[in-house]
Amino acid sequence: MKRMLIAIAIVLAILGSSSFTLWRFYRMEQEAAPMLQAMQACADSEDLPEAVILAEQFRDLWTEYQPSFVRVARRDSLERIGRCAARLPALGQHGDSAEFAAAVQELAYCINELWESELPLPRNLF
Repeated sequence: MKRMLIAIAIVLAILGSSSFTLWRFYRMEQEAAPMLQAMQACADSEDLPEAVILAEQFRDLWTEYQPSFVRVARRDSLERIGRCAARLPALGQHGDSAEFAAAVQELAYCINELWESELPLPRNLF
């Protein structure tokens, strides 16, 4: 009977930690989406100083969430998002609005790809 209880406790711990991480992925995606839309709007209106502020806020958001994703997500996806997040403020300060807008689109794609790949769907499990 003790073995059964230990096995159930282990399964519950795994499910609990997986659910928590999935919730963190969801929260990050929901917080990042308005920032990315605002950065895209700033790039379209060529208001790069405001876009730089938003890019720095996104970079801070990413550095807050990224350590909890390292245990469960593929490293290459996390590195691509980190590189894009680090590059955005410099692109806003020194680049043109088209290059900044392209980097924002790449970042949005990477975040969406990460979210879709971590969902417990049959295509991701098998």
